[in-house]
Amino acid sequence: GRIGLEPWVLELYAKSGGKYITVGSDAHKTEHVGLGLNNAADLIKNTGFNSITYYKDKKPFFISI
Repeated sequence: GRIGLEPWVLELYAKSGGKYITVGSDAHKTEHVGLGLNNAADLIKNTGFNSITYYKDKKPFFISI
């Protein structure tokens, strides 16, 4: 799957103080759900982030990567 984000965008976000990263999958076929999420996690980690964020009841929770 294709990651819809360029590394320089993540780098700029990090340099600007960003700390919350979420990921998603826009699949049109069942077999494509989650395609590319491992690549996205690698890109996020290689940019210096150590977690991905998800929200429950409007509160952030972090998954280590």
